[in-house]
Amino acid sequence: MNYVFALQICMLFTFDGLFTYLNYRHLTANLDQPLNHDVTEENKSQAVTLGFVTFFLILMRLVPLDVIISTELGKVFIAYIIR
Repeated sequence: MNYVFALQICMLFTFDGLFTYLNYRHLTANLDQPLNHDVTEENKSQAVTLGFVTFFLILMRLVPLDVIISTELGKVFIAYIIR
């Protein structure tokens, strides 16, 4: 794997963790206010987990997987031809 791809994946999980933490802090601070319609103390962890998955899917567009897969398959085919 290329260093740029590894850096992008590290950035993805760093931003995902940061946004999930901020989401948790927001939910904890504003739990009793009416702006959180579905979130209670019992299902707060489910809301944070759903936030993690949502942030992951949104930020996953930063890492183009088709480029990673194409690069790795190209390496395999070139190694086969050279050998």
